[in-house]
Amino acid sequence: MEAPCLERKPSEITPLTSFASSVSFADDDSLELSNRGSSRQGGYLLYRQRWLVLASYCLLNVSNGWIWALWSPLTALLADYWEVSESDIDALSGIYMYVFVPMNIVSMWLVVNYLGLGKGLQLGALLNLVGALVMYAGGRDGWVLLEILSSWTDYQIKYLGIFLCALAQAFVLPMVALMSSNWFGEEERARATSIGSLGFQLGSLFGLGSTVVVDFRDNITGTLDPQKLDQYMRLSLFVALWAFILVLVTLIHDRPPTPPSEAAATLVQDKNVTVKYIDSIRLVLSSPSSRMFFLLFGLTIGVFYSIPAFFSQFMPAWSPRNQGILGGLFQVAAVFGCWAAGNLIPFFQLQYKKISVCLLFGCVISVALYTVSVQYQSYLAVLACGGIGFFFSSFMAVGIEFGTALSFPADEAAVYGLLDSTAELFGYLLVTLGGAMSLIDFQVAFCCVLLVLLSISLVTLWRLEALVRRPSLMSGTSTSFIRESNSQMS
Repeated sequence: MEAPCLERKPSEITPLTSFASSVSFADDDSLELSNRGSSRQGGYLLYRQRWLVLASYCLLNVSNGWIWALWSPLTALLADYWEVSESDIDALSGIYMYVFVPMNIVSMWLVVNYLGLGKGLQLGALLNLVGALVMYAGGRDGWVLLEILSSWTDYQIKYLGIFLCALAQAFVLPMVALMSSNWFGEEERARATSIGSLGFQLGSLFGLGSTVVVDFRDNITGTLDPQKLDQYMRLSLFVALWAFILVLVTLIHDRPPTPPSEAAATLVQDKNVTVKYIDSIRLVLSSPSSRMFFLLFGLTIGVFYSIPAFFSQFMPAWSPRNQGILGGLFQVAAVFGCWAAGNLIPFFQLQYKKISVCLLFGCVISVALYTVSVQYQSYLAVLACGGIGFFFSSFMAVGIEFGTALSFPADEAAVYGLLDSTAELFGYLLVTLGGAMSLIDFQVAFCCVLLVLLSISLVTLWRLEALVRRPSLMSGTSTSFIRESNSQMS
């Protein structure tokens, strides 16, 4: 049976803005939002509540990213304090990577088919809060529900807490593209995606740069000061609590009453366009160009995820404070990279491939400089880590938009979930490989492996023939492209 399509005869194709005001997301009158402070973009009404939605999502992402990077700068101190190996501390960062891949299938299936944006993020915020609570209060007297963990070691309790936060990430991280699509106009979409992604980088900055602000060592013994660690974890719990409250309050609705862009209006106009989870994944995998892009995106971002896990091990000649500065610089550059990506896409009129190739070339150069700095323990690492943070985070933000544009009309959350699952899988494999190679002093060799993988990704992306299918007034993409996409799902 032939799948429904949106193709029209040339004489029948009209700008979607002509019916923008008449198209509605809502099936009833239950969706009520204020128009005060709203604006129009390309004929579509943009509600001011979109900024509250974005802010609450960012805070949740900050909290989740902070917990991920909580332990990396304290590897040596925690290994001695908990009486475990440094590779066991590295494994705490690896939890996010190996949990995300299988859990993403479950979470996105629930979100796309049943929960939607609001309930999905609320569930993610709850899991994140419970995980932070377990890490802080697990095994303590007076916390009745958590006293059952009193027989566990500190390391085991922290492992459980981070595991719960890793489950939360599967409901949070992939939502950025869906949030941008549901709430933001065409010219704002890339910026919203970048700002949303920036939240995780900002949280990682707080984690990786914590040793710059706080000396976690005891002034007398030089070992870990448990009081300082306790206060630090209490602060992360406070942020997780506020993130949960804000998401609960601001994400009552999945979307505004009317679509904010031509792509959103296209899906609303044709009720028969299928965007269920399985159909979305099938649509992505049916296109050779999409499959190849998803693979090279995962490989590139997997490299990005693996690098900060080894700052302390790969730069042993540096003091813990300087290692913290290096991690902080890495994340500051990543924050600026996310911001830059949001401006590059509209400035270059949605030329995703050209932007991605340039950014990936910057990634290759930065990792090459980092390899040299690891070999000689030089301050070239400052420039290298700044470049890595900037170019990789920019590439990730642009890649999210590129991947969803290639896969339209697939559900954005499902598409990004698949993108990041690939990245998390490669990241976990590379962290495991890097940990093993660092034990035998093969740090430079591991950096060379990363450089080779990035070079392969760059050549593959440069030769990739990609067709952007998402309708856009800026790029001139019409809805007729959707015919081929839908036929691939049948």
